[in-house]
This record gives sequence, structure tokens and C-alpha cells, in this order.
Amino acid sequence: MTYTFIFFAGLVITLFLTPPLISFLKKSDIVDRPGARRVNTKVIPRMGGIVIFTSVMVLMFSFYPDLNSIKLLFVGALIILLCGTLDDIIGLSPLVKFAFQILTAILTVTYFTEFVTGIMLFGVTIPQPFDLILLGFFIVGVINSINLLDGLDGLASGFSLLIFFMYFMVSIYTSNELALILTSSLSGSILGFLKYNAYPAKIFLGDTGSLILGFFIMLVSLLISVDHYGSQLDITYSVIVLGVPIIDTLKVMIFRVLRKESPFSPDRTHLHHIILESNIQHKFSVFIVHLFTIIFILISFIYLKGYEYTATVLFFLVALILIFSKLLFSKVKSVSDFFTRYYTDKISMLPQQIIELYIKFIIPSSILATSVILLSSVPIKTSLQFEDLLFLTIVGVLSLILSIMHYQRTKEIAGIYVFLNTAGFFFLSGLSESIKNKYIVSILNNNYLEILFGVVLLTVIFYIVLRERIFFSPEALLTGIDLILILFFSLLFVINNFVDYDRLAFLNIVFYQSFIIYLLYKIISRFRENTAKYILIFSFLLPFISITFLLFTK
Repeated sequence: MTYTFIFFAGLVITLFLTPPLISFLKKSDIVDRPGARRVNTKVIPRMGGIVIFTSVMVLMFSFYPDLNSIKLLFVGALIILLCGTLDDIIGLSPLVKFAFQILTAILTVTYFTEFVTGIMLFGVTIPQPFDLILLGFFIVGVINSINLLDGLDGLASGFSLLIFFMYFMVSIYTSNELALILTSSLSGSILGFLKYNAYPAKIFLGDTGSLILGFFIMLVSLLISVDHYGSQLDITYSVIVLGVPIIDTLKVMIFRVLRKESPFSPDRTHLHHIILESNIQHKFSVFIVHLFTIIFILISFIYLKGYEYTATVLFFLVALILIFSKLLFSKVKSVSDFFTRYYTDKISMLPQQIIELYIKFIIPSSILATSVILLSSVPIKTSLQFEDLLFLTIVGVLSLILSIMHYQRTKEIAGIYVFLNTAGFFFLSGLSESIKNKYIVSILNNNYLEILFGVVLLTVIFYIVLRERIFFSPEALLTGIDLILILFFSLLFVINNFVDYDRLAFLNIVFYQSFIIYLLYKIISRFRENTAKYILIFSFLLPFISITFLLFTK
């Protein structure tokens, strides 16, 4: 429960602090302006990573019992933060930035020499003193690779969220308290930041954020490797997990040297640039990079399970795909163009009766199905303690406050709260005895819920296919944050197949069900915009009423 609280605390702190930070950065003119190497078309504030660092430090000082033992790491983090902050405000040369990073690497290597007697990479034990030099290169390399990855809205932050959540699940089994507090606080903080950083971004991480995330990713990966392999530190696992930024950085720098250019000269040859320039939308370019990340995470689990040779072969095979990604995505572009033309032609030929059937029958049917799902999921008796219910209430109240603040500031309804509230409701229902458990299952087979969710899912799929014919507009249903959530659920599924953890399977179901209903909400809002606020209000009432009822019946 402690780490759940830390996660939500990080989420709330970031959600509260980011809007005023955006205003402050705009007034201070700490912004990124459109340019030849930039994908943003308007002025956007940078240095957003300061809010993530603040959130993590507050939680570390509040929950980690032995701060004195990690003072070297804390100083290293401050040095990287200073480096990123100065670079965002006044700009630093690559040489000065490397000086900061090397100093951080020396402090980090000094910290780990207390636990590590040898270092391995892909089965090869590195002789001394080259092992410490390699570790230093690894530290600086990872920090820089995350910095270079930060080229699209939500790319580096979404990547970091996937990595830290995976590290959190692994840390549960190693029982490393430092790693658990870091990963839970970082996961919550980054998720809150993504609300403003996912496409279209309202704030950028800046070098402050990308460098500090790189530092924490490097740190946690080493902590987990030490826990898993003992004093013989095998950094192969970390290299596999971080395959996307490491391979992309090495590829870009080597190709620059082959072209007789400086390895640090800026260009548009990174993976995300190649995908974006293949006529793939911004948010889907981010999605594809994150998809590669999940593939490497899958390979890393194969490695941890003891299949080192198989994992190594798979790693280098996927690495080859990334190295020759330009050739791959040039083919993807031509195939995509063909299917786009084919899809447009076929959709235009659909009779109007199908569209009317969808609007007049299928959508109302899915609304009815959702109503039955929610009604049958109402909890009536729970084994949860009073403290647990109180915690859920506090989270709900804070979400409501944030939603109201968002509406007052932007006059827009934040639909993501429908997903969060529905997830909270299903979470509460799954841990309690509900109407369906007590009354309905004895009459109907428990599969009726799967059938009802199937109806809602088909409604969503039909909308995605038919939307251009319905609205005569290619506007997509899924936003940047929605795509990151899909990847997050995919990661849950991957981890669940490698880790024997019942709660993870339960969370997977809760998020899947909540996301389907959230997408239905978005569809209904497209047809009737005035219903959006009423559905949002109802989504807040669902968990509040359920918790109130359970409190009075305990």
C-alpha cells in the first residue's frame, strides 16, 4: 500500500505543479521556438523535468529511511539537474555538458564499487580497470541517449514510464526499497506530466528533464542488476532494456563519423525523425518507438529467465531492424499510402443505411450494455479496511479538484478523468462483493459481462473504421496519451506472462475494461458534445457513491 500511495502522490504533485510551471516558464521566456530541427510549430515552454525531480525528491525524503547511504547518488542527481537547468536557460557547449556528466559518472561508479567486484557484458567478464571505465561509459551513454531520444511530444517521458513501471515490477521480487520508491514515485510523476507532455505537448521536458530521467533510468537499471546477479554486475540486462535509445544513439554517431562529421553535430537521422518523415503521424511515430521499447523489454525478461543466448540473438536481430530503419520505413510509407487509398475508396462505397444503423442502433445498444455492466458491478460488501476506503476517497477528491481546475483554466473537459474514475470504480468492485456476484451470477453465466464488453468494443472498432464516413473528417479517436495508455496495458500483459503476480492480472482486466468504456465516452461526445460534462460528472459519482455505501455498511 505504501508504494501505491507514493505512486498516486507523485501523480497528484505533478498534476498540481505543472500548470503553474508552464505559466512561469512562458513569462520567463524559457521556451522552445519552431526551427529547422524542431517538430513544434509554436512556442512551447521547456524545462518541465524540474517538476518531476521535485516530486521524486519530496517522496524520497519522506519515505526512504537511510538517506545518508545514498548521498553520493543524491549529489550526482543534483549535478545532472544543474547541467540540464543551465542548458535550458543559457545553453551549454557539449564539452561542458560532458564534464558535468563525467563528474556524475565518477560519483555513481564510486557508489557501486561497494557492491560490485566485477562487470560482465554479453557473457564476457571485463578485466580491471577497464570494467570501471566501461561502467562510466555506460552511465554517460545512457544519460545522453535519453537526452537524444527526447525529440517528439511524449517520446522520452512515455519511454521512461514504460521502463520505470517494468523496473518497479522487477523490484518487487528483489525487495530493493530504494528502487521501489524511485520507480513508484517516478511512474506516478511521469504519468501526471504526460497529461501535458503527450502530443500535442503543452510543455517539454527540456534538457533538465531528459538528463535527469536518463540518470534515474541508469541508476535503477544498475540497482536491479546488482540485486539479480550479486557482486558480479551483468549490464547486459540493462543494455537490452534500453535497446532503443542505446542503439539509436550509437547508430547516429557512427554514421556521422563515417560521413566525416562531428558525432555531436545535430541532424534528423534519429529513429523518431525517420518514422515521422515516412508520412506517419506525430503521435503514431511516438507509438512505434514505444512499441520497439516493449519488444526490448520482452527480450529482457527472456534474458532474466536464464535464456541468455536466445535473448542475445533476439536483441541483435531487433538491433539490425533499428539500424536499417530508414529502408524499412520507406517501404512502410508506400504500403501505407496504398492501403489509405484502398480504405478511402471502400469506405466511400458503403451504403448510408449502414451508417444510420450504427448511429441509431449500435451506439444505443452499447450504451445499454455499459449501463448493465456498471449496475452489475456496484459493490455492496467489501473486505477492504477503512483506511483503504479513505485513501481511495482522498484520491477521488484530488482528481475532482484537478478536473475543476483544468476546466476553469482551459474551458475544456478533460475526458481522461472518465477513464481514471471508471478504473477506480472497477478496482473497488473487483476487491468487493458486487451485485453481479451476489445476485446475477446465480441466474446467468458469468460470461455475460464478456459479451456486453464485446458489444462495446465492436462499437469502438466500427467507429474507428467508419469515422471518415460519419463525420467526413479523418479526426482520430485516439490521442497521444491514449496511445501511451494502450502501450502501458500491453506492457502489463507482457509482464503478467513472465511474472506470477495475481494483482497484476487483476489490474490488467480493470484497465482494459475501463479503457473500452472511456473510448465509448469519447464516441458519444463526438455525436453529442453537450453530454460530455454530464458523463464526466457521473464518472466521479460512481466511485464516490460506492465508497460512501461501503463505509456505511461496514
